Amino acid sequence: MPQRVISYAWQPMRKPTQYCYAAGTAFCAALSFFMARRSDGGWPLFVIGASFAFASFGMATDQLTHIDTAAGTVTREGRLFGLILVWRTRRALTDFSAIAFQRTHGPEGGDSLFVGLQPKRGRFVAVRYFETSSGGRCDAAVDYACRLAGSTNLQVIRENDA
Repeated sequence: MPQRVISYAWQPMRKPTQYCYAAGTAFCAALSFFMARRSDGGWPLFVIGASFAFASFGMATDQLTHIDTAAGTVTREGRLFGLILVWRTRRALTDFSAIAFQRTHGPEGGDSLFVGLQPKRGRFVAVRYFETSSGGRCDAAVDYACRLAGSTNLQVIRENDA
């Protein structure tokens, strides 16, 4: 049986857009550091600049989940600009019992709906997120969960049942 590895991206945003956001926050970091050194802004501008720098690295990191059905492993990794490995975790596929949903309510009315793997014990492992209206149904997330269930042979726990 040939080895079958399926990769899932964390966010639905296209890479050029993601990297544009990262470049914008890096520019804000550079501007904050420049202003802190040129003016009498003091340490608050350095803290703001460091926050923007940290955010730019976060935005430039691609998060992927690889599911190897032949070896029975789930590998999550983050790569800076898709090239430099920043972190990696690996777990057995048998550690998970189902595909599940988690919803978080945003402060401005929208919700984030996470599709991921429900472990037999431990924390939920989000594979991808979707934006939706407050309390609304997200058909794209349901379709994604069904595809993920098909590739892992795990059942889907409906959001209302979870």
